[in-house]
Order: sequence, then structure tokens, then C-alpha cells
Amino acid sequence: TVTIDSDLAGNKVRMLDPDAGEITYQYNGVGELRKQTQKPSGVAHTIATSYDTLGRVVSKTDDDGTTSTTYNWAYDSATNGLGLLASSSGPDYEHTIKYDAISRISETSTILFAEAMPKVFKFGYDNFSRQTSAEYPSGLSLRTSYNANGYTEGTSNIVTGDAYWTALAADAYGNVTEERYGNNLVTKRTYNPATGKLSSLKTGLAAAPTGIQNLGFQFDTAGNLVQRTNNALVEKFGYDKLHRVLSATTTGLASGTRTINYNYDALGNIKSKSDVSDTNGYHYAENGAGVHAVSRVVKGTVTTNYGYDSKGNMVTRGDNTITYTVFNKPSSISRAGAVTSFRYNPDREQFYRNSTAGGVSTTHFYYGSGSFEVVKQGTSIREKTYIGDYLIYSAVRQEGSPASGSDVRYLHRDHIGSVDAITDASGAQLNRMAFGPFGGRRQENWENGDAAYKASLSVVTFNTTDRGFTDHEQVDDFELIQMKGRMYDPVIGRFISPDDFVQFPNFSQSYNRYSYVLNNPLTHQDESGEFIVSGTIAVFVIASRVYSAYDIATNGVEEAKTALDENVSTGDRVVAGLALGSRFVGGKVGNTLFKGAARHAKGVTRYVANAATKAAAKAKDIATAASKKVKATVGSLDNKFRRWFPSKGSSGKGVGGSEPKSPKGTNDGNTESAAERLANNKAAGDAFEEQVMGQLQKSQTGVVQQVTVKTRSGTKTRIDLIGKDSKGNIVCTECKASATARLT
Repeated sequence: TVTIDSDLAGNKVRMLDPDAGEITYQYNGVGELRKQTQKPSGVAHTIATSYDTLGRVVSKTDDDGTTSTTYNWAYDSATNGLGLLASSSGPDYEHTIKYDAISRISETSTILFAEAMPKVFKFGYDNFSRQTSAEYPSGLSLRTSYNANGYTEGTSNIVTGDAYWTALAADAYGNVTEERYGNNLVTKRTYNPATGKLSSLKTGLAAAPTGIQNLGFQFDTAGNLVQRTNNALVEKFGYDKLHRVLSATTTGLASGTRTINYNYDALGNIKSKSDVSDTNGYHYAENGAGVHAVSRVVKGTVTTNYGYDSKGNMVTRGDNTITYTVFNKPSSISRAGAVTSFRYNPDREQFYRNSTAGGVSTTHFYYGSGSFEVVKQGTSIREKTYIGDYLIYSAVRQEGSPASGSDVRYLHRDHIGSVDAITDASGAQLNRMAFGPFGGRRQENWENGDAAYKASLSVVTFNTTDRGFTDHEQVDDFELIQMKGRMYDPVIGRFISPDDFVQFPNFSQSYNRYSYVLNNPLTHQDESGEFIVSGTIAVFVIASRVYSAYDIATNGVEEAKTALDENVSTGDRVVAGLALGSRFVGGKVGNTLFKGAARHAKGVTRYVANAATKAAAKAKDIATAASKKVKATVGSLDNKFRRWFPSKGSSGKGVGGSEPKSPKGTNDGNTESAAERLANNKAAGDAFEEQVMGQLQKSQTGVVQQVTVKTRSGTKTRIDLIGKDSKGNIVCTECKASATARLT
């Protein structure tokens, strides 16, 4: 049970949570949170926040009862930066921002530990404010080019002209189906035409098109990954009715067939994970641990014990000891012969990590939210520039000397973004990575990782990258994964601290603050350590009717009925919606509706204007393929979204394109008008947003445009429009001038 107390103004003043413990909140006269308090071991940990007259955060002070640390933010002082952030600072950290003539970020500068020379990033834009150039502290100057339709078509080195990445082909839903890297390797992807799910991923040279990657994927009708292959290796998965993985069976191994079984309780706690525990070998809520906090894992004669503070943070893990900041991120992890320490900037992002193990010290300095990284191991230093999710530009030098050269490393990934292979500038494979269902490292041949393999990781990660499972940073000395918001333990398949957010309040599994992506790690991702990334989940709130209409059209009747049935619990409808929506990433209803909709939401539910557009645009296909029942469902969709869009008689069609005919199966001209406007190119974006705002003002109260939302964690996101619907619900709207624009 989660208990929440509120004051007369509706502010939450106290929360008692079985995982996170007791948290109290204090507010100023205008309802801004000024102090948050928790008391682990009876000692008050406080976060005090100050604001300027415009409600912007200007300082935060973290106090653990012994040490007080203050972070500061300054605004308005940068040239062309009125109303914008000019700088942020904290202990051993300074960050400043410059803007161009129209207030776009043109330069950022970061100083760590009072270093003599700041690390500077510079940015250039075209007339559409798309970033076209970036200069990194390593000296790399990168050009980004776009095609006539506004899609990114390539990146290259401005100085040398070398191409790093080129898009060669894409499908109708925006999926890049063929791309070429700067080392002449070509990646080809195929997608299931019925579900839009990735079917195959192949990478190689023209003479050996599968020489680097030859991956295959199969998904069930609920969108769960049921099989993946890597050449002769085959791994099959089973699931329960809540789409939690139950089994993983691997064939083709030199050691023979391997099966891992998983079991859960009703709360989403793992009861057993056969590779690390006996049947029912997971134990919870012992020695003061919360109801979702694993306290003991038993495997044969071996028992691993786990301990927690009153905030729910894991402080002991076998022979590991973990300490935390006031804001509940690890500050150190230690055991005999090894210690790793962490530092964070004002926005709670990691900017420093130092690890010492086996007599080897490795220090990481992070700039630009991790896009530039300096790694020091002994006297050797590597400066790594990360470009997108596919390239590392690396300069090598010895301490006290200039760089002696540079190289590039290309990253090749699987269906959830984990690194699968790394190649050099010639296209030769340098090394591979492989991960089990819950993210534990295993050898590249999918055999379990042995001691020799684990010992080799320090050298491999220094020379290439320590980013691995779902692109997160591997803390290999302790077999943990740094997922930004929280640390994750892939051995037991649990986070080591509770989530600050309950992402799906109507779904019981979401209240388990330690579980990883609702125990479905092969389908979903967690990019921030705080929110599940899945188009399935992000858009279910708004588009269950779309899921259901298409699902009925493709014979998925039962789950479609569940998603629509008002007589069953909301939680059941959510689960059904997850099942239905998962199959539509890049699928029939359209890539932009689902793919990446939550990627940068950071806690804000986005009601996305594209949803109705894509539904209307594809309603003809649905109606042609389905029964009258489908048409009725699509009709209800039109009614559901009626209030969101300009009426048919509104003036202004945007730039380019002709007015489409009303698609069959729809019964409302309003949706047609929205489709017309959203189908136009990017130049119509601002005009369309104004049109949507005008319509919202007629049907909603207090509509505000271009609002920056800051979450409890300090993360910011900008929302096009915020208002209230007819039922008083707060609604966030993201407007895109193209029906195929990425929702980021």
C-alpha cells in the first residue's frame, strides 16, 4: 500500500511507500517544492530548492546531515539568451552555454576539476534550425545532411570528407532498411509486413553480406520476442499472461542445450531464476527490506544476502558495500580489492567514474551528457567521441603528450540497441558482445561467461567501449549496469534502488519499483533507468482504439475485445493494450505513431497529434480488410479525437501537398482535416501548431504553448501545448507537421 497525504492546496506533503520509505515535502507560497526529506537510519537527508521570480530553479542544496552540497543555475545573462539557461555549476563542475542570433545553442563549455582548458562543443544549423554541424572537443567536425523530405541521410567528417554513415533505403513507415557505414559495411533490415516488427538484421561487405551480423527475430501476436537467432545459435522464449518472460532455451551451443526458467509472484517479484537460484530461491522483505526488495538468493549451498537502507537503496550485496548520494544514486561501490566511485553534475548526470581493481585504475570523465568521454588507464588516455549509436571517434595519447593518432570504431546493434559487434575502419571485426535475457554478459558464442572472459573485459572496454546492454554503461568490476537514473543488477534481474516513478498507476506490476521493464527485457528497454521505452506503452493511453481496430482486422479478436471492454479492470485493459501495441512498432498503423514516442517523455504522458492522423490515414486499409465491427471501432476513434484538431472549415492547409479525399471507414471530417495538415512538410509545423492551439482553446481551458516541464529528477522536456480536456484531465500535445515525423 502506498499512502499519500496532501495539504489543502492539493500538494503532496507526505508519501509512505513500501519500497522507498517515508518522504515528506514542503512548499513555498506559490506551490513550488522547496524541501524534500527522507530519514535513513534516523538522519535527515534533505534536498532544498530555490527559485527565481519566474519559477526557475536557481539552486539545490543536498544535505546528508554531515555534508552540504549546493548546485546553481543562472539564466538570461548569455548573449541572445533571454529566458534561457546561461550556466550551471557544482563542486568540480562548471557548464556554460552560448546562443546564436536566434537563440539556438551555438556552443557549450564544460570544466571538470578546475582543468585549465574547458571542453567545448560547437553547433551549426540550417534555415530550418536542423543541426548541420558539430565540433567536438576531440577536434572532430561532423556534418549532418538531410534529403529533400527532411530526413537525415548521412554524416561525414567536415575536414576530410570521409563519410561515416549513409542511409540507402527506408520503408514507408520511416524504418531505415539499408545503411552503409564509413568502413563500407552495409546493414540491411527486414520487417514483418503484418506487424512491423524487425525480422532480420544482416551486416557485412558486398562479398560477405552476413559476415558481421546475421540475426533473426520472431515475435508473437502480442509483440513478445519468442525467438532470436545468430547464425546457428537459436534462443526461444516463453511468457505468462502478463507478458513476463518464463523461459529461455538456447540450442547450437558447444556445451549443449541450455534452459533458464523464471518464475514470479503476483507482485512482479522474481521467485526463481534458474541460472542463479533454486526453485523459489529468491526471498524478500527480510531484515527490514521492503516487500519488493530481494533480501536473499539461494543456489544450492550458496546464499547471497542483500541489505537496504530505509530509503530502499541496496547497501550490501554479498561482499559488496554501496553508498549513495542524497538523491539516491550510487556514490561508491566497494569490495575487497576493488572500489568504484561516482560524481554527478547539477542535473544529476554522471560526470566522473573512477574504478580500481586488480591494481589497475581507470578513470572516466564525461562531457556533453556522455557524448565525449576521456578514459585514463595508467598513463594511457583515450578520448572517445560518440556519434549517434553507431560510431566512436577515438584519439589516443599518453599522459602529458598530444594525441598520437585517431581511429574509428563502428558499433553494430541488435533489436533492443545492445552492442552486438564492433568493427574498425577497414570493416574488420574487433570483438563482439552478447547478453542474456536480463542483460548479464555472456561470451560471444552465447556460452556463459567464465573467469578468463570476465578478466579480459577491462582491456576490451578501454580500447573500444564499455557500453553494452541496451547501450548502457557496463560496470564490469561489480557485474552491474549504470542505467543513468539507477544502477541495475543483471545477475538477479533487479534494480538496486526503487524507481521514483510509478509509470502505469493502473497496472499492478508497475508498483514493483525494483523490477526491470515489467520483467519483459527482450521487448522493452529502459533508456533512463526510470522509464520503460516502448511505443506500445507510450501510445496505449491515447490509441487503444487504433490497436484494437487493427488487431481485429488481423484476427487478434480476444485481446482487442479486452482492450475495449469497459467492464474489465483498467489494469487488464492496459495489459491487453501493451500486447496489441507492441506489434505495431513500424507496422501497419505506422511507425511514427509508436516508435520512440516515449523516448524523451521523461515522465510526461504525451498525447500525440500524430496518433489520429496515422489512424485516419490508414483507416481505409483497415476498413477494406475488416468487418463492420472494425468500421465501428474506427468511427469511435474519430469521435475520441474530434476535440484535438481544427475543423474541416478551418483556413490554411499548410505548405505543399494536396487535400486528400476522406478515407473510407471514417465518419468525421475533422480527422480528415488533421490528416491533411499533418501530412504536410516540416515548414508547416509552426502554423499547424497555432491551428491546433486555436482549436484546443475552444474545447479546453488554460491552453499554454511551448512549456518546459521539469520532473522531480531534474530532467527537462519541452511540450508544444498543455491544456485540460473536457473531463479536467491535464493533456500534453505534441504537434508534428508531417505524419512521418519522429516523435522525439
